[in-house]
Amino acid sequence: MKIVQVHPGILPIPPNGWGAVEKIIWEYKLSLEKQGHTCDILYLNDIDPKKYDVIHVHMANLALEAYQRGMQYYFTCHDHHTYVYGKDSRIYKQNREAMKYSIKSFVPAKYLVEYFDLPNVFYQSHGVNNDYFNYVEKPFTGHRLLCVANNGIGHDNTHDRKGFGFAIKAAMELDLPITVAGPSNNKNVLNNLNIKYDKLTCLFDLKEKELLDLYKSHTIFLHLSDLEAGHPNLTLLEAMSCGLPVIATLENNNELPGLKKSSRDVNIVVEDLKYVIDNYEQYKKNALQSAKEKSWDAIISDIVNHYILNMKETLNYIYNITKINYKENIEPTNTVIIDYNNGAKVEILGDINKKYKISFIDAKNKNVIYESELSNNMWASTSKKYFVDYDIKITDLKTNDFYLHKLNFKDKYVKIVNESPSLGDYIAWVPFVDLFQKKHDCIVDFYTPNKELFKNNYKNINFYKYDDIVDNKYIATYRLGYFDPSDRNLSPVDNRTINLQKVAADILGLEYKDIKSRAVVKNMTRPLNEKYVCISTASTAGAKHWQNPQGWQKTVDYLNQLGYKVVVIQKEPLNYMDLGGLNNVIHPETKTLDDAVTWLSNCEFFIGLGSGISWLAWSLNKQVVLISGFSKKFAEFNTPYRIINESVCNGCWNNPKHNFNTGDWNWCPENKNTPRQFECSKQITFEMVKEKIDLLLNSILT
Repeated sequence: MKIVQVHPGILPIPPNGWGAVEKIIWEYKLSLEKQGHTCDILYLNDIDPKKYDVIHVHMANLALEAYQRGMQYYFTCHDHHTYVYGKDSRIYKQNREAMKYSIKSFVPAKYLVEYFDLPNVFYQSHGVNNDYFNYVEKPFTGHRLLCVANNGIGHDNTHDRKGFGFAIKAAMELDLPITVAGPSNNKNVLNNLNIKYDKLTCLFDLKEKELLDLYKSHTIFLHLSDLEAGHPNLTLLEAMSCGLPVIATLENNNELPGLKKSSRDVNIVVEDLKYVIDNYEQYKKNALQSAKEKSWDAIISDIVNHYILNMKETLNYIYNITKINYKENIEPTNTVIIDYNNGAKVEILGDINKKYKISFIDAKNKNVIYESELSNNMWASTSKKYFVDYDIKITDLKTNDFYLHKLNFKDKYVKIVNESPSLGDYIAWVPFVDLFQKKHDCIVDFYTPNKELFKNNYKNINFYKYDDIVDNKYIATYRLGYFDPSDRNLSPVDNRTINLQKVAADILGLEYKDIKSRAVVKNMTRPLNEKYVCISTASTAGAKHWQNPQGWQKTVDYLNQLGYKVVVIQKEPLNYMDLGGLNNVIHPETKTLDDAVTWLSNCEFFIGLGSGISWLAWSLNKQVVLISGFSKKFAEFNTPYRIINESVCNGCWNNPKHNFNTGDWNWCPENKNTPRQFECSKQITFEMVKEKIDLLLNSILT
């Protein structure tokens, strides 16, 4: 492609000093040319639109000028002032107008997508040049903190938007050296802060090579900003690419391994610094991996995909409005229809009498899964309903000519249905629906209960209720469920023998890994001023309960002794079924799942069973003490605070010999109606739980 980026017209490109937009434009050019495209940087007056496939603008006023000249353009907004001055300001309205008239617009922070509220606005992260900003192993001589930023906001060049003051005070608390670098404008902020610290170094107007040396001579990067147009921003990614863990403020709906989310509170920053220092090597490893994934080459590949997709849409539009010029004497043919709705299916429609051999081939190992011979107006389908990457070979048995169809869902509609009403199943599986969409670049409609729990955190998935189903638009349908373990057509593996998340990974043909889901918190208001711990004692079967009669009360008493209130999150009463009731607890009425989320999101940590509420707490980033004897350790999410007594009968849920009976509350397939019934959890003692609580608290305190 031939691409032109519009020069902002102020600083040179590449900039010879501080100039973030100019730096981004230059990195765009380098990566685009590395990927085989032509990229020019020209002033708007010098651009001939006929010579370029793509015009990309980075300033709102120039975008509107391009619109007035009849140019079609892409636009990237880099301006945090659109948020500073609000929606009534000229600068917001100008940027929104520039987006409105663009083919597509990009913002480097997720909150700005919703803020501008236009259908053609997409989140596109900033990147980093890994070749230039690279990690070099060096002898460790002690931790050195670093801040790099252009501080100030709007017309107030003394406002500490970048959080220098919090970083310097945290360094003072820990007696660590700290460097603050950036343009000369930072002197206004530093003078206003007026913090005297003998281990503070201030540097101004560094060249790129000097900045690189600065990253490599420090160990931890701090960026405690109260407002950014880019999450993550450029200097943060540059620091990570040089191997620096980061302590920073970041959007609630954004994650970046190697970055410890913090806040503009010196005490919290100090604790976060201690935590990162204690776990330094892991944070450094994660930072380098994040920087690799955010390379400019990867970011530009995503942007190029937007360019290409729009070109395809334009060509499809031209094709659809082009009048068909029919020709006589064209030999008629049959029509082949292929879809993957509950199995791969080939249907031959038409009036031409022919015979075909249909071969369904596993593209991974080239094995033929199923073959059938068809005539016109017949169909063949595989019995396997889960995802298989099929090559479908259709051979004309008269001529031996064949057509090989390869599975490709890009830009096509795929329906995924959650067949399970269980909260834990839904929470465990939604990350793999997300992964499937990203892998295949398709349009996923996900039909499930409790859709609001994740809808706003997975913008790439369309969430629907079951009665919203429209079947005729889907190229494929896959169903997620804890199906009959003997039926290998619904799931490739016996569900009893694998982790709950792997159930979805296997059905959707994805590589399994532990992926935390991201639940939406609608109400952040803290419901209780005191420190509290949430627990949940009830579940859907006696086998899931902690059957130790004194276990829960001793746990509550211990938490009270440590100074915690205890809040029970469950709709069931405290004396539900075989539970004996609890003293000294709070049992709020949680009418909705959102009510439970509010309580859980504000608690110190959670103690529960192998049940949906434990999965919910996990999805809210809470540390979970999980008590379960009926399931094996591998069955639930990974937590260092998993409790099981493997010296007694355990794990019947995951034993292929047994099928769970949902109608039998006292289901205990090995020891029912004997003194050993439910010994898997009866023999989990309070002391075992206390040990894990102490371990968790020790990890928090250190």
